[in-house]
Amino acid sequence: MVTIHPPMELILRTQSIERQRIILTLGHRDNKSDLSPQYQKGSGPQRAVPLPLRDKIMEKPLKKFTCLSGVAAPLALSNIDTDMVLPAQYMKGLTRKGLGNHLFQTARYRADGSDNPGFILNHPKCRDAEILITDRNFGCGSSREHAVWAVADFGIRCIIAPSFGTIFAANSRKNGLLLITLPDAICHDLRELVVQSDYAPITIDLVNQKITLASEQDIPFTIDENDRHILLHGLDDISRSLQHITAIERFENAA
Repeated sequence: MVTIHPPMELILRTQSIERQRIILTLGHRDNKSDLSPQYQKGSGPQRAVPLPLRDKIMEKPLKKFTCLSGVAAPLALSNIDTDMVLPAQYMKGLTRKGLGNHLFQTARYRADGSDNPGFILNHPKCRDAEILITDRNFGCGSSREHAVWAVADFGIRCIIAPSFGTIFAANSRKNGLLLITLPDAICHDLRELVVQSDYAPITIDLVNQKITLASEQDIPFTIDENDRHILLHGLDDISRSLQHITAIERFENAA
């Protein structure tokens, strides 16, 4: 069995710019002889990943998050783990397209596959919700980046909660999903106010770090400044690495 250790930098070739290299953080293998020929070191310092795999990984650039106005769905449930967000059987693929159909699968659908009318995302005004207001410890449990992919593929771009699972939070940042942490009482009041306003859209302003309700009441929030920078500029791990492409080329040319 091949043992995976984090991390090492695997340089991917692209077709769009001649010999441009992209750093992708992957594990390295104890025994490099276990690597198939296309992953073996070639004539240059780079290891090439098959283009179909590269295309699946790099589906599209992240969308910049500056200001969002949309419907917020209140979900008053704590300790929602990643298995509830997306059951394990939907985590086999490399692409995220279609995963939103299975978001909250066991709660959102009945056993016969029909919609569960009691689940908030099946509410007529919340089917296209872009914001989720939930309870503490959202995204706890095992490390499943597919769970974040499912949230994003459904169309949710922001989650508000008192706390989040640590790994889920890290995966969210890398995938352009804004997580806002607010005290329990404020999250509770937000859920109540959304229902009282008949699910009128609210606005998330990341530039000025405030939430504006339909009543025009403002609620300030703060997030990590590095996370804020990444979201405002739509940077994933690859695009952040490309900001250092000059240093990467210099290292490769010296090898």
